[in-house]
Amino acid sequence: MDGERGVTRRETLARLGGLGGGVALAGCAARDETTPSATTAPDYPDEPLPERPNIVVVYVDDLGWLDTGFQGSRYYDTPNLDALAEGGVVATSGYANAPNCAPSRACFNTGQYTPRHGVHTVTDPPPRRPEARRLETPPTNERLPTDNATIAEVLSEAGYATGFVGKWHLGEADSPHGPLARGFDRNVGGDIVGRPPAGYFPPYGLPNVTDDGGYLPDRLTDDAVEFVADHADGPDPFFLLFSTYSVHRPLQAPDDAVDAYRGADCWNGQCNPTYGAMVSNLDANVGRLLAALDERGVREETLVVFTSDNGGLGDYDEVGLPGDWKRVTSQGPLRGGKRTLYEGGIRVPTVVSWPGVLPGSRRSSTPIAATDFFPTFVDLAGAHDAVPDDHVVDGRSLVPWLTDGTPPDRDALFWHFPFYHSGASAGRPFQAEPVSVVRAGRWKLHRFYEGDRVELYDLANDRGERRNLAGDRPTVRDRLRRRLDDWIDRTDAPLPRPK
Repeated sequence: MDGERGVTRRETLARLGGLGGGVALAGCAARDETTPSATTAPDYPDEPLPERPNIVVVYVDDLGWLDTGFQGSRYYDTPNLDALAEGGVVATSGYANAPNCAPSRACFNTGQYTPRHGVHTVTDPPPRRPEARRLETPPTNERLPTDNATIAEVLSEAGYATGFVGKWHLGEADSPHGPLARGFDRNVGGDIVGRPPAGYFPPYGLPNVTDDGGYLPDRLTDDAVEFVADHADGPDPFFLLFSTYSVHRPLQAPDDAVDAYRGADCWNGQCNPTYGAMVSNLDANVGRLLAALDERGVREETLVVFTSDNGGLGDYDEVGLPGDWKRVTSQGPLRGGKRTLYEGGIRVPTVVSWPGVLPGSRRSSTPIAATDFFPTFVDLAGAHDAVPDDHVVDGRSLVPWLTDGTPPDRDALFWHFPFYHSGASAGRPFQAEPVSVVRAGRWKLHRFYEGDRVELYDLANDRGERRNLAGDRPTVRDRLRRRLDDWIDRTDAPLPRPK
């Protein structure tokens, strides 16, 4: 064991930094001028490093990029999350790999882009406004296929105790697609549903969650804390995926929590007391989970990741939907929200924390994605042999980025959403239309399949994606279009076709 030999944290992390390509990684290309440069290397304490860390992921549902204090909100009160960010590494360009729930979760759990596992969208039968759809969209998997490995399966094979609490959305609890069949030793609340069937107050209608009263997020946090208590003193490290149902609709919170936001000053389009109460409750429950790690004496042996599955609900007026259609929060200055591939739909609050190992108070603009956590966890767990030989991992290990600021070894990120999502009016019936996206450094290109139109944005100067430069920068446009087309070919991504 490294700790027994007296190897320092600095030395061990430096060695791990060389493992970033240890998993069978796909699509790695040489860096070009669009790749962000490395940040200044932080200073690390010379103390023994635990052999393999515990891993706790708080995976939030529908939390927008600007929905926390550490991201700049002056409306939402999030002291525990702000403290987590202050003590960790904040990715200001942290991305979900899809604009809505199920595909994003499939990407996180497999480390793969959507064409690899085929979970492209949340099935919404029957398709609304079929008369307005000019394209025939491809099929999508409603459940994560069993031949796509999950991070829980890999870590379990490597000797980790594994627990799942909350929203799964990738298969029925008692099926071959449920958490217990996909690598988790314990499942509380995980099923195919995308929201609490009966709301956040009992009866919950969720597997392994008794209807004994209380607010569901508090109840599920009890189960997450119990998992930590059961395994903190065990012989093996543990992996906990705490995948909250909040802050997904329905908007429900205890009356006293909502009352605390009534009369609060609105800020930047954030003005919903019930949603504010849900965000603050989320914050309090993250605080409870972190306190449990502290009380059990394992906080410095535990890597904690906090992120969201997609952007928040709001800012749809900027994608052509009328007024405040379904506004719950605001990602401004980012454009759009959940279900769009504009920044407001996929850029999410992201923190990685490991006290005494990773430096605190560090913010990085390097683009990272949820798929990157699969190879990162594999590296830190030494679980490379547990990854099936035929499992292609699109993510890149973040260990070099976490240790010295070196960007992940890639030159682009990709998104593929070949579907419609319904909007609100005859004039603009869809919230989202079939589209693929590539981000390479400062540049981001959207390819919309209706009319084969293209939008190009310089995120370094226009992160709100308001000035389309496709006509002004044809060289960049064409280069990114070729790169996107090549990626679509390599991943065999299904495309919509004319009716």
